Order: sequence, then C-alpha cells, then structure tokens
Amino acid sequence: LRFFQELVRHFPRQVSLTVILKDNRVIAFNWGLHDGPMFYFLFCGMDYAAQDDADLYFNLMFHQLDYALRCGPAWISFGQ
Repeated sequence: LRFFQELVRHFPRQVSLTVILKDNRVIAFNWGLHDGPMFYFLFCGMDYAAQDDADLYFNLMFHQLDYALRCGPAWISFGQ
C-alpha cells in the first residue's frame, strides 16, 4: 500500500487507477503509470470468485488500455 501511496506522491497526475465495482465493492483494479513516451501497466488484482459474473480480466485490461491510448504514449508496457 505504501508503495502506491508514494507512487502517487512522486508522479502527480501520471498515475492511473482503473477500478471495477460490484455492489459498492472493488472486484478488480489496475494501476498504471504514464511517464513521457511510456505507459506502464503496473499491478492488477481481481476477485476470482466474481469472474463468473463478467470477464473481469478482459474488461479491466480493455479500460486501462483505452485510458493508456488516450494519454498518447509511444510505447505501452503490459508488464509480465
């Protein structure tokens, strides 16, 4: 938690957080970082039990990628 708090402090307006909610509960999230010509997908997580209701991973990555493309980077790194 502290890593992501510090990330936001050190890179203001460059960090993104994509969240999928169900019944006011976070069931999937993805952190991203836009730094100059690069956009990095940093860390994601999801409630695998909620996977039956929706294709969480696809929707999470789709929305994060949409945001990343709108930032206009030359390169997008999906990480591992």
